[in-house]
Amino acid sequence: MRGGLLFGFFAFLPYVGHSQPAPSAPPAAVAPERPTAQPSDDSDPQSRLWRIVKQMLSGPRAEQTFEESVKDVLLPGGVNGLKAFEGTLVSSTPAGHPHEFLVTMLNEKTPEVTLKLHGELEQPLPPGTRVTFEGVVKGFKAEPCMVTFEVETVNRAVMPGRPAGNQKSK
Repeated sequence: MRGGLLFGFFAFLPYVGHSQPAPSAPPAAVAPERPTAQPSDDSDPQSRLWRIVKQMLSGPRAEQTFEESVKDVLLPGGVNGLKAFEGTLVSSTPAGHPHEFLVTMLNEKTPEVTLKLHGELEQPLPPGTRVTFEGVVKGFKAEPCMVTFEVETVNRAVMPGRPAGNQKSK
């Protein structure tokens, strides 16, 4: 991660626990309300943090905000006690020993995350698998939203009553 401790990103963190956007967010960065498949309830830390990241990466200053505040940041990095994001795998490539994964967040239908694994998985994960990850943000595209993370591992999400199924990379 870069020095300077990413003031722009961390300035938003006191508001992660609140449903209102941070007052320092420029009005132009707020996307217009439109119907989506995602729930409007931001009661869990992942939903709140993911919505803040998306808000920061929308609007006319998205590229500047990315370069100054989000690029090279480890996320979720323990923000609000969140050790990993959880999403749903849409696809992975190459088929036999994947190292790149498209993931949906917050029950969206459109993938919003690309995971680039250092190494490759020993075996593929089927589409629809719930996965957890933490990684360093390396890229983004504003429309449609796509955030690229470099990750050390991609894990199956732990379901209550089931053992964790970590996928090892080669």
